[in-house]
Amino acid sequence: GYASSLFDDVWVFDENNIWVVGDLDLDGNYTNIMRWDGKKWFPFSREFNSAGISGIWAKDTSAIYFASGIVLKYKNGTIAWEDFSKLNFTNNQGVEKIWGSSEKNIWGVGKWGTIVHYDGKEWKKIEFDNSYNFYGITGNKNTGTAYTVGGINHQTVIVELKELKARIIYNESTMIPSLSAYDIEMINDKELLLSNADIWKFNLDKGRAEVFQNLDPGYILPNIGYNKENDIFFWGSKLNSGEKLIHYNGKRIKEIDLPIREYVIYGNINWKNNVGALAGFSNNKAYLIIVKRL
Repeated sequence: GYASSLFDDVWVFDENNIWVVGDLDLDGNYTNIMRWDGKKWFPFSREFNSAGISGIWAKDTSAIYFASGIVLKYKNGTIAWEDFSKLNFTNNQGVEKIWGSSEKNIWGVGKWGTIVHYDGKEWKKIEFDNSYNFYGITGNKNTGTAYTVGGINHQTVIVELKELKARIIYNESTMIPSLSAYDIEMINDKELLLSNADIWKFNLDKGRAEVFQNLDPGYILPNIGYNKENDIFFWGSKLNSGEKLIHYNGKRIKEIDLPIREYVIYGNINWKNNVGALAGFSNNKAYLIIVKRL
């Protein structure tokens, strides 16, 4: 009928424990959290939100956090809403992506300048220019500092989130080289990895961006699946060639063909050791691609 389903984000614990979130119509039964055990799907009861669930971050299998405008927490079999009653969101603000170094240091970002922080006791809103929209977030597990990538008027910015403060450290409109991104990963204590039409790095000590890997014209790679510095995946498309999964082994890139779909909207990619999962949407249908290294 007219109903559609989508997957926005995914978290891989191992090949027999993959969690994916979005908004699904399962023949009239609605859900927005699904778990795959390697053989079959287990849907959770729907946590109502008209936009579904857009982000997921897990401390471990017993503590999983979901972004759905506000934040939900799965703890030992129970899902509950976090208390956002004091945050005073405005202009349709809401959390869409989350990252944490621990359960006492979790950051959430989203549209209209949304930035929030959880210290293990309460959530606080960090004021920021509400002209910006944030797409992805990563961070340093050792220091707890987070980094989010977003934009304004199609110009990419990187914002550092530290000690309840947010500051822009890269602005595409004012810095050379001028590079855009939709996803961000921390690859070591000094460098961030970003991608879109280019794969590039940002050096935190030098405050400088540089192209990390030259691509043929026509690639758009809005998603990064980071395992380690010589084992990185990029998911997107190539003009007139459909969906592509790109692997970087520390020296060169390899292109992997994916099943052809039309009208693809990319969710996210997550990688753990030898298993990855790609979440997306095509022709009103949610889909998940599981990739295994043999």
